[in-house]
Amino acid sequence: MRREALDTVFSLLPAHSAVSAIERITERASDDVKLEAFEIRWAEFELDGRFVRGGVSDMSDLTTHIITDSQRDFGIDLLVRRAAQGNLVAGTLDWISRHDLLLWYLPYRFHDGKGRTGIRLRGLIISDDLFGRIMATFNGASQLTAAEKRTIFQIVGGLELRQAAELDNVSYETKRAHTKAACEKLQCAGQKDLVRKAMGQLFHLM
Repeated sequence: MRREALDTVFSLLPAHSAVSAIERITERASDDVKLEAFEIRWAEFELDGRFVRGGVSDMSDLTTHIITDSQRDFGIDLLVRRAAQGNLVAGTLDWISRHDLLLWYLPYRFHDGKGRTGIRLRGLIISDDLFGRIMATFNGASQLTAAEKRTIFQIVGGLELRQAAELDNVSYETKRAHTKAACEKLQCAGQKDLVRKAMGQLFHLM
């Protein structure tokens, strides 16, 4: 879609809203950005692990599709099956190696239409693509490469650099170089600092 056409479509919006909307559409239409990078799969649970509901939210058009049957979506079903295993607490972060995904469970306060309030857990599926999109959003000036963002993703998932190297079929020295470059670009002192910064930015997904 041409820029002139987008300007016309969003001309009735306030200037800042129009600019934001145009940027989201232009970014989503880019050939080098996967659609999966904009999708957030989540599921809500009672503290005992009982599934309440799930959904797929889109960061680009700000829509959410609610899912009540977890088996209708592979990612949400992963979150539910992990919750059913027990030992689920706020802050649980699991690396699912066979699917190259992170499962992250965080507490949140809910308020329903009946006036009830309480605390539940919200599980999030974090894919390599989604993680890379978050890193690009908050660290655009750093110009992290795809390989550097992936290495940070793997470190956040708890992988040792040798494991990450074997998984990606590269040398250990290559992963070390990616880690060093990422630390320099993000002004981090080491891997722990990288994880702290990345987790702080991932909280935006909530």
